Amino acid sequence: MQWMRNNTGLHETFFTDRRYFAHEVYKMEQPTFYGYTALSGRQAFAEGETRELSGEYRNIASSRWVLINRFLASQNAQEQKELLKSIKAGFFIQSLRFNKKDFSKIDSFELVFENPSVKIYKILRRPNV
Repeated sequence: MQWMRNNTGLHETFFTDRRYFAHEVYKMEQPTFYGYTALSGRQAFAEGETRELSGEYRNIASSRWVLINRFLASQNAQEQKELLKSIKAGFFIQSLRFNKKDFSKIDSFELVFENPSVKIYKILRRPNV
């Protein structure tokens, strides 16, 4: 997340494949993207789901997670490209601990950082031809 802090603009957003982790002691799920937000100083596209029990933030975040999950599950390059138009983020952070999928073949992605834990892709926005 230090790379995000040092190499992106203050108002940059990202999305990630890390939604929750299971807490072994307390037997509950905790949001992990907040850690990415805190460490990077940048906003997550689907943040706000746990801020309140109901209401606007939760509804918006939940609908954004639907888009993200569809993108992550898709095997169709055209569908992924279309979903990226709706996912308003400049970067995708892939957690390699849980997701080994190869996103390098997506032509809208440029790998900008990699370590043993994460890959960070810049989302390239190309004008419609």
